[in-house]
Amino acid sequence: MTLLLVSSLLIAVLLNGGVGSCAEAQSNQGLEIAEIGQMETAGWAASVHVQDDTAYVSASDAGLYIIDISDPENPTKLSRYNESIDHIHDIYVEENLVYLADYTKGLKIIDVSDLENPTLVCEFNDGGEVGAFEISEDLAFLADFEDGLEIVNITDPTHPQESFQYDTDISYIFNVEVNNDLAYVSDFISASEKALKILNISDLSSVEEIAEYTIDGEIFSIDFVGDIAYMMCSYGGVKIFNISNPDSLVEIGGYYDGGNAVDLEFFEDYMIIADRDDGVEVLTARNPTNITETESYFDGGSATNVEIANDLVFVADGEDGLEILQIEVVDEPTSTSTINGGESPFLISLIIATVGATVVLSIVLFIRYRKE
Repeated sequence: MTLLLVSSLLIAVLLNGGVGSCAEAQSNQGLEIAEIGQMETAGWAASVHVQDDTAYVSASDAGLYIIDISDPENPTKLSRYNESIDHIHDIYVEENLVYLADYTKGLKIIDVSDLENPTLVCEFNDGGEVGAFEISEDLAFLADFEDGLEIVNITDPTHPQESFQYDTDISYIFNVEVNNDLAYVSDFISASEKALKILNISDLSSVEEIAEYTIDGEIFSIDFVGDIAYMMCSYGGVKIFNISNPDSLVEIGGYYDGGNAVDLEFFEDYMIIADRDDGVEVLTARNPTNITETESYFDGGSATNVEIANDLVFVADGEDGLEILQIEVVDEPTSTSTINGGESPFLISLIIATVGATVVLSIVLFIRYRKE
């Protein structure tokens, strides 16, 4: 009997490739998110940028909020800049300077070296209407609604100078993203299929268009990971393209659940999505051709922009102001740990091995009996 049991266990272990591999296959990591802090703003919180223990939140026509987040469960307002603000569309922070895209007022540059007393350094305004913008090295790329793409030299932030303006021939350019020597500019309001143009900006004296596409949904943001572009297409969801050849983009995946996704940040193997209709969503990012939702958080706000710092998600949540969520990595079972209604692979192997050993033992005993 002892021989039978030992033989069965040995065969079961061999069938499973070792006890260790079985234990490793029984768990996988996932994410859980929960709100731990919140601070209201007077206007619609549209964008957020985190630097050290400070969060900078643009609150639409209510100005720029500077918030102490050293205690994320109890964020406190340090100051607010609201001098001659029209409608802030976008924000970027670099060291002690905050850049604001202020619709009809142009690009504003704010000195925040004294967090409790922000002051205006300079502004660039040529009469256009500024939406999103991108800063790359000493250049600011402005999506100037009707005037096209404006490229402004900000080497001296006290005297920004326009370097080049390119008429994209898009009805209402709203977003611009820069990736190496290429600028991706896109439309905001026109037909249901929006125009995306890719411009070669390697020579600012001679910017040229190299490709044009129609994309389902308004492109609010694009994140680049190597040769992959993750486009947040509002009512078109997340669209994922291989951009190794800009002349021929290839859509390789995506995710759309009917919401209004507008921004994303990466956290390990996950995408954290700001969805104006559905709140904050967590999607897998291990395989761009197979995206699934694993977690979500929604308390009725309008998540418009997200930024991740360490294990915290900072959300510009529309009328709810700034929300701070905690990310927790948890272990959860995987599909490889059970099969056929929940039976363990090791248990099934043990049963098979036991039956096999019993048959072998029976044959041995039968042979011995015949010989006697």
